[in-house]
Amino acid sequence: PDNYAPFYQNNMSKVGLLGPEKSSKLIQFHQILTAIIQDFKPDSYVGQHGFEKEALEENLHLLEMAISLGNELTTQG
Repeated sequence: PDNYAPFYQNNMSKVGLLGPEKSSKLIQFHQILTAIIQDFKPDSYVGQHGFEKEALEENLHLLEMAISLGNELTTQG
């Protein structure tokens, strides 16, 4: 689906209530996930031209960043 995170999308107006640091990390987290998802769509450049080593490495890097941000978000008070 185009909207993989309806809860996040429907509550964007409330993200700022989390404070500047957590809000920033949450927005980054979802932007990174959106970028990864776009690469795996059939009509994306990568979907049409194949997954070369560099593209896979970049997606791995983005996924590691998302995991790190997710861990930070879930351990912050």
